[in-house]
Amino acid sequence: MPCRERFKVLHGGADFSPRVASRILIADNDSGVRDQMAGWLEGAGLACSGTGTGEALAEVRRHQPDVAVVGVSVPDDGGMWVVRSLRTQPTPVGVVVMSATPNLDVATTANRLGAVDCLPWPSSQNSIVDAVKRAAGWRAALATAAQRESRLQQEVEQGKEQLRATIARVDPDVAQSVLLALLESRSPDTYDHVNRVARSAAALARSMRLAPIEIHSVRAAALLHDIGKIAIPPRLLAQTAPLNDEEIAGLRLHVSVGAEVLAEIPTLAAIAPIVGA
Repeated sequence: MPCRERFKVLHGGADFSPRVASRILIADNDSGVRDQMAGWLEGAGLACSGTGTGEALAEVRRHQPDVAVVGVSVPDDGGMWVVRSLRTQPTPVGVVVMSATPNLDVATTANRLGAVDCLPWPSSQNSIVDAVKRAAGWRAALATAAQRESRLQQEVEQGKEQLRATIARVDPDVAQSVLLALLESRSPDTYDHVNRVARSAAALARSMRLAPIEIHSVRAAALLHDIGKIAIPPRLLAQTAPLNDEEIAGLRLHVSVGAEVLAEIPTLAAIAPIVGA
């Protein structure tokens, strides 16, 4: 099986829509290989620069590429070290590995390090251009996902500040009742859920012969363990379709939001660590 086909099997058959990248870095110690690939990619409308693998990271720092085509020989050579280092870049780089000695170890390592594709060298012009465009599409999709996640985090932060402002105007002695009323209005299903959890948790605490004050704290923490969902955008709480990765990350913020809000309420601050856990 060719290196590229093995890689696709290891990568779960993932594919990405071709996108035109603004800049491609070709990192290979053979100048002839760099020149040939640059000619092919520039013929497809892609701007290219080339360097040896030893200078690749310095070039990335000078001019951030959209895609890096990296030549490797074995899983632990300098080219694969470049692939590994590109994973830590603040801005993601789509990586295509080119191997003159393709084998399963090279494909496995490239996949583990996050390369979008793995091709043998030599390969056809179409294969290389297609692989680079897939890597550019991967990078564009990742950047778009990061923007969506950032916007969602901002929405949650705004929701948290609104919740904090609301609770700041409430007598601490009735804060729990107000929070639960807000939760019921925002998400009746969640409100029913926390009440079920509270009954079960209190019953378990009693069976463990905890002190009455401890049972009270357990029940209160159970009632308020999802209180941070008040700050979550309503569309996420109401969504019936499976959530994507960004939405899941946004929804999980309710834990820290709930703990932060409770920590500022004198009568409920003691249970904030339980909610945060």
